[in-house]
Amino acid sequence: MSLEEALNANTAELAKFNANFAAMKAAGPATSTETKAEPAADKKASKKKDEAPAVSFEDMKAALFKVKSEKGSEAAQAIIKDTGKAAKMAEIKPDAFAAVLAACEVALAPAPAADDDL
Repeated sequence: MSLEEALNANTAELAKFNANFAAMKAAGPATSTETKAEPAADKKASKKKDEAPAVSFEDMKAALFKVKSEKGSEAAQAIIKDTGKAAKMAEIKPDAFAAVLAACEVALAPAPAADDDL
């Protein structure tokens, strides 16, 4: 096959290709019964977006410092170890930030008043 013949064959195939796309465009967008599968990579990316921590490291850090200043460093260390599952605040995983913040709020909550009537 000569170069000219190859170019002519390629041009003919491109014309068919363009005709197919023109027909698809004329058909319009896919209907609701025609669904397109989402690639696995896109599923992982959208899942990560949904799992983004609602509590930032800075929020958690501020709460831990407040516990430390009001309740002592032992109380803050206990929250880091027990709830954050880490030895140091910097080692707490992002998915535990909300739990650590909640533990700090519990630690900082005022103790309920004792009822003598019970």
